[in-house]
Amino acid sequence: KSMIIKLLVKFKDDELITIPKEVKLMPSYLKRMVRKGTNYVEDSFSTKCADAQIRIKPFFVTRRKVPRAVRKALREKAREELINYVKDKPSEEVFDDVLKNKLQKFLSLKLKKVYPLSLCEIRILKVEKFKK
Repeated sequence: KSMIIKLLVKFKDDELITIPKEVKLMPSYLKRMVRKGTNYVEDSFSTKCADAQIRIKPFFVTRRKVPRAVRKALREKAREELINYVKDKPSEEVFDDVLKNKLQKFLSLKLKKVYPLSLCEIRILKVEKFKK
């Protein structure tokens, strides 16, 4: 997929350590996915994971045009599921799950009960603040 990843590189005990800082999807990829006759749903929220404060911006494309109430239900369900998913995991594991599409698959299966989606992605995932 068209992704941009930003890494933080630290020098510690004669070796370099990389820590993921941000993962972004390319806007051109998202633009191609949104077709006529579909709706897209976006959200942005900040939540705590085991070792950091992270900002998650999910992006969904529905199969057909849907009412605003359905889009709101999708947004709320996604926020609830994502907060529960990341609260006890370290940030590196969350980044790994996004890169391997594990998180998107998990979310898609949960949101399918509200309305079937043609695309379920994490548009932006970034660390706002690391815990000391």
